[in-house]
Amino acid sequence: MKKVYTLLAFLFVALSVQAQTSVTVAVDMTGQSGFDAVFVAGAFQNWTPGDGALVDQGNGVWARTYELAPGEYQYKFGKGNDWGDNEGGGLSEACGVDDNNGAFNRVITVGDEPMTVVFEYDSCDESQLPVNVNEISTISGVQVFPNPMVGNAMIRFENNANVAHDIAVSNIHGQVVRQFHGVRGNSLELDRGNLAAGLYLVTFRNDRNEAGTVRLMVQ
Repeated sequence: MKKVYTLLAFLFVALSVQAQTSVTVAVDMTGQSGFDAVFVAGAFQNWTPGDGALVDQGNGVWARTYELAPGEYQYKFGKGNDWGDNEGGGLSEACGVDDNNGAFNRVITVGDEPMTVVFEYDSCDESQLPVNVNEISTISGVQVFPNPMVGNAMIRFENNANVAHDIAVSNIHGQVVRQFHGVRGNSLELDRGNLAAGLYLVTFRNDRNEAGTVRLMVQ
């Protein structure tokens, strides 16, 4: 029976790692003022503004791409780098849900196909401005194999521009157990060493402060 539970756990983790969809969230900031940075925060990154910095595309649109498992996620945009000046008051049930603070959160439903959504800031209106997905992120197509890992694993990711990445491995308690700085190329070999069996998160961050996370199971 124990072997059956182990096999089921293996299949669950393997499926959760593989089922990822590229989702680009973008916001039209034309007509807005009094800001020098824009962020997105949502259920897909623990509602953390500091991990949601958007990239200015130069046409009034700020955007970012995430690799997400299919499902429904709530989120919202904000000005600056932290809570305090964020949208929600201009939204409604037409495009969001009550955030229990007198405002609304946006909602996105992720499927199996890559998607891009762009709205006007603090509005349910979709923007007609273009979003150049190819210039948003160097963090995509992440693969970890073998997964689960026994002795070592190879982490591969797209990095055609050869920019430097910081890579951190954290346990389920959020403690960083491995850290690598200035990683270039498109791969990194991870030795198990003294890592205990269990679930870990491998987080990539590039020189534009964009980040992406994948799961890694250690047996």
